[in-house]
Amino acid sequence: MKTTKYLSAVLALLLLIAVVPASAQQERERAPKGEAPHEMMMKDKPQPPEPPRLHLPDLTKEQMESIKKLNLDNEKANLPVENSINELEAKLRSVTTGDNASFDQASKLIDEITALRGKLMKNNIRTHLEVRKLLNDEQKIIFDKNPPMERGLRPDKKEMMKMKRPD
Repeated sequence: MKTTKYLSAVLALLLLIAVVPASAQQERERAPKGEAPHEMMMKDKPQPPEPPRLHLPDLTKEQMESIKKLNLDNEKANLPVENSINELEAKLRSVTTGDNASFDQASKLIDEITALRGKLMKNNIRTHLEVRKLLNDEQKIIFDKNPPMERGLRPDKKEMMKMKRPD
């Protein structure tokens, strides 16, 4: 009885030792020449997005530089606000979970988050209008018709959620 268990354990171990290298060999053979298996897996992962490009006709260099500067300034202004929102949302999750969940604390945090989101919206609208001032009439029409993603600008959280969820 002991020898049967011992023998089956040894056979299973030998089988495992034989199968693992064989599967690794097959994976290497499937990879195109000069490409390692881990590089094949990287192809399946999403690549980082391309840098923002404005798809507006006939933008001059001055317009492009001004728009980039406005967007960069907006991002710099929004970053600390976004960080604060993230911190408050984490606090809100803490306050609303567990045994000591508190409506009053949650309500205060929600008010703070709402105020900060309003600040973000105002910053974004200000930048949008400043960019719009730099454009000629034809460019303004295209700028106004296309949502931010089609203009190459960063989407807001709602748009990102719509992109993730198939309808």
